[in-house]
Amino acid sequence: MRFSHPVRRGEIKLLWLNPGKYVSRNVANLMSISEIIETLGDGDRETEVCATAETQYDSSTQKISVTLDSFARCVAASGNREHQTQPWLPPAEHVTEHLARDEAEAFTKDVFHSWVRKVRAAIPDELISTI
Repeated sequence: MRFSHPVRRGEIKLLWLNPGKYVSRNVANLMSISEIIETLGDGDRETEVCATAETQYDSSTQKISVTLDSFARCVAASGNREHQTQPWLPPAEHVTEHLARDEAEAFTKDVFHSWVRKVRAAIPDELISTI
């Protein structure tokens, strides 16, 4: 299969099936951010609260999409370290904006820092460890 536009390093070609034809678009995964924002409990019950952001940029429409999420995971070696959704964590969010590619990194960082504040504020006071 040949594409009319070359795929640059760091970009993937996505295809959608429209009635009877394919449409291709260049989408780049620009940035992936993950941060441990709080550690709760201790010993075998120690849990990390994490925030994440995944950014994609569509060069054909100059549109950035940032998917924000949060989760908790057990730190102990005996734990399974699987991501756990807690009822007090905010639901995942998706932010989109039209902007030039050179503005995407700063935009992503600004959105992520706002998300971290929101996730941190959602942690119940009684769960925050005082060390």
